[in-house]
Parts: sequence; structure tokens; C-alpha cells
Amino acid sequence: MESCFENIKQFQNTNEKEISDETRILSNRLHEVSEVKTNCSRVFSFFSKKDILEHWQQKLSSHRTELAEKMEKLRHAGQVVALKNELLIVKILNRLDFFLKNEKYIDIYTKYQSVLFSKIDNVSKNVSESIEKHQYDRVAREMTNLKSSGDDGEHHLEQSKQALNRGLDIFIEDTKHQAIMLGNNIETKTIEPIVENLKRIQKARQFVSQFLDTPEELDKCVEYVKEMIEE
Repeated sequence: MESCFENIKQFQNTNEKEISDETRILSNRLHEVSEVKTNCSRVFSFFSKKDILEHWQQKLSSHRTELAEKMEKLRHAGQVVALKNELLIVKILNRLDFFLKNEKYIDIYTKYQSVLFSKIDNVSKNVSESIEKHQYDRVAREMTNLKSSGDDGEHHLEQSKQALNRGLDIFIEDTKHQAIMLGNNIETKTIEPIVENLKRIQKARQFVSQFLDTPEELDKCVEYVKEMIEE
């Protein structure tokens, strides 16, 4: 049981089946010991550790507390992906809840699942704000966080992709229109806004191309505007 527990504590989210198997084995062993104590007291009297059940209750309770503290730190740090990984572990460990008297693993899962959803909502809002401000480096960072959130962030990721594509389509058309309206009026004050827009489009190409339906439209816009200015 000790080896199972150590493997659980050292789990690095590399193999979900591994921690699931270790948890199942530990759970089965604890069930067996509990049944022996309840139904076969004579056999239990031969156990070298008479307080084995109390020992494991304390051990699991301490581990549950450590996980809760770790997840609270992740919440404060806004580490959505790491928090999701810990939730995966806690969800598997709730198989041991039958053995805990007070707060259980499922209590942590319920609490921080809600926290995760709230964090994902905030990330989605950050994406929307960054699109409006043309902060495409931040858009890419936040959308990568949504992508890393798996199923929990999938809906928000798709919504953000749609908003990004729609926003850039409008921005591209506005930039082209500005270039057309420029005509022969090639003055610094009239061309500066267009140059600034081209810089933003270049930044979008650099950071968010992988999230666009037609990333080639960015290059086409840049070439079109350059041709209009050079005519």
C-alpha cells in the first residue's frame, strides 16, 4: 500500500491509467483491511499495526489537504492548465473517499472545477478584449491556454476563433478602404493610420495565423495596400 501511495503522490500527469490503477489497488487493499477488522477480529489481532486504518485515514487526510493547498496556489497564480491537471488527479482519487471521515477528495474536485470554469471564462473575456485592442500576442497566449484546457475550454476556444476571424476580416476590409480613399493624398498624417494598421496585421500573422480560417488574407491585404500606396 505504501508503494501505491508513493506512486500516487509522485504522479506527473504522464499516464492517467497508471494513477488510476494505483488508486484502485490502494482502495481495494483498504477495503480488505477494513473488512478484516470488522468481520474477522481474530485475524485482525495478528496484524502488527493495530492502528493501520487510523494511520491511513490520517495519511490520506493530510494528502487531501496538501492537494487543496496546492490547487489554491494554482488558482491564485491563474495557472489554468496546471489546475486542470490536478483536477484530473483529484477526480481519480475520490475513489478513496469512503475512507475519509471529514472533507473528501470530491469536495476539492467540486470546488476547483467551478474555479476552473470561472478561470476559463476569464481567459475567454481576455481574448475578446485583446482582439478589440489588436494585442495579438496576448490573443495567441490566451487562446493557447484555452486549447490546453481540453474539453473544458473547447467551446470558448471555438467562440474565440470565430471572434478573431470576424474581427480581422472587418479590420482588413477597413484597412483596404482607407488605402482606396487615400487616392493621391499621400501625406504623413493620412498614411500613418494605414501604416499602423499594416503593423497590426503583420503582428496578427506572426502570432495568430494558426487560429485563422484564411491566414493568407493577411498577406493579400498587405500587398494590396502597398500597391494602392505605390500607384
